[in-house]
Amino acid sequence: VEEGALLDARELQDTREVAALVGARALLAEHDRLAIVTSCPRALAEARLQAAGLPSPTALLTAECWSAGKPHPEPFLLGARALNADPAACVVLEDSPAGVQSGRAAGMLVFAVLTTHVQHELPGATAYLHALTDLPQALALHYPAPDRSCRARS
Repeated sequence: VEEGALLDARELQDTREVAALVGARALLAEHDRLAIVTSCPRALAEARLQAAGLPSPTALLTAECWSAGKPHPEPFLLGARALNADPAACVVLEDSPAGVQSGRAAGMLVFAVLTTHVQHELPGATAYLHALTDLPQALALHYPAPDRSCRARS
């Protein structure tokens, strides 16, 4: 616990190399029902968002918000509750094995973002994204638009 707190304090003081993933700014700016569910402390999450020049999400849930962390489903279930959303209608973007497990245990679609791990290290994800800019295509595959080619006749 002491080592974790020391590491968090150092990361909080040094955010020089924090950079937003390509597509993160647009994702946060364009969606009004989005939660960040992160295992880091709130102060560090806020410092990283600010250092990366990212807008705040609708909800920011951090390690202080739950009693059982990832891979337990509680973090993502709390995220769904914060958005007043049915967990089955939520999509998780996750880059860690424990996070993928947590999202799946919460009954959500999990799109693994291949930034910190390779695909075989993130088993069980619904889809794998090389970048956040791949999200629209992945969503289209898993949530196809209704077919509007047939029209009712009068």
